[in-house]
Amino acid sequence: LTHLAADRLRIITGVEQIALDTLRVLGMFGAEANAASALGMLDLLNVFASPEANDGVNFSLDLLPRVLETKRASGQQTFSVDGYSGLARRGTLDSLMLSELAFDEDLFDQRFMENEVFYYAREKQHEEDRRLHYILCDATASMRGQRSVFARGLALTLIKKLSLRGEDVYFRFFDSRLYDTQHARSRHRTQEAGVNVPYVLCFKGEHGRNYAKVFGLLANDLARLAKRERRMPILYLLTHAECHVPLDTIERLRSIARLYGVFMLPSQGQLDLEYLPRLHTVQVVDEAALTQREARARRAMDIIDDAAGEDRQSLLPPERRRRESLPPGEEAAE
Repeated sequence: LTHLAADRLRIITGVEQIALDTLRVLGMFGAEANAASALGMLDLLNVFASPEANDGVNFSLDLLPRVLETKRASGQQTFSVDGYSGLARRGTLDSLMLSELAFDEDLFDQRFMENEVFYYAREKQHEEDRRLHYILCDATASMRGQRSVFARGLALTLIKKLSLRGEDVYFRFFDSRLYDTQHARSRHRTQEAGVNVPYVLCFKGEHGRNYAKVFGLLANDLARLAKRERRMPILYLLTHAECHVPLDTIERLRSIARLYGVFMLPSQGQLDLEYLPRLHTVQVVDEAALTQREARARRAMDIIDDAAGEDRQSLLPPERRRRESLPPGEEAAE
C-alpha cells in the first residue's frame, strides 16, 4: 500500500492512457483473452502500448460485432431430450402427430409401413458436424503494416465466429519457424485455455523466412492432429504473394487437410505461385481492399462467411465450384 500511495499519480496516469477500444475487443473474447501466465501479462501490457496492435484492434472492432450473433447449428433426434425442433419421418409413437390418426386405418397402416407418417422431432446439437480448423498466419517482414493488420483482424474474427459455432480452432504464427499453437475451443469446453488475444495482436516474428522447413514441419503436425482427432482439418494460410512452398510439400498437405489460401498482394505485382491450383480455395486481397476501410471490412467479411461454411460452395472441389458459379448457358457449354 505504501508503494501504491507513493506512485499514485503514475498509476492513475497509466490507467487513463488505456485504450477503451482494446478493452472492448478483449471483452468480446471473454475468458479467451486470458493473461493467466507471466508471459500473458507481458502481452497484455504490450497490446496497450503498441501502435500496430491498436490498428489491429480498430480493424477487429469493424468485424467482430458482425459475428457475435452466430448460433450453433441444431439437428434433430427422436428420444425425449430438449424441445421440439420440427417434423421428421422417423420417430417413436409418443411423438406421432395426432393428425395422422385421422386417416383411415388401412391408409394409416400403409403410410406407416412406407415411412410416410410425420413425427415431432426434438432438438440436438450436431456433435458429428464439428469441424477442425487450423489457422496459420505469416509473421515475416513481408507481412508488416496493412497486411499484418488485415491478417490478424481476419484471424481473430474467424476464430470467434467458428468458436461460436461450436467448432475447434487452432491458431499459429510462423516465419522461419513454427511458433506455439493456440487452441480455441467451443463454449462447453471453456475451462481449457483458449487463444491469447493480446499475443495475436502484438506478436512480432524476428527469424527471417524458411517456407520449405516450416511447411514440412507443419505437415508432420497436421498428420498427427488428424490421426488423433479422426477428422480432416481445414488449413487456412494467411500470407502474401511471395510465399513459395515446394510443390511436393503442398501435395502432402493436400492429402492431409483441405487447403484454404488467403493471399495479400503488394502494391505492385500479382499472384503467381505454382501451387495455387493445388489449393482447394484461393482468396486474393488486393491493395484497394487493404487501404480503404469499408472495402477492407467488406472483403474480410466475405472471406469469413465463405470460410465458416455459410457459402456451401466453399466446401466443394474447385472444378465443381467453378461449374456451379457459371450461368446456365455457360455451364452447359462447359
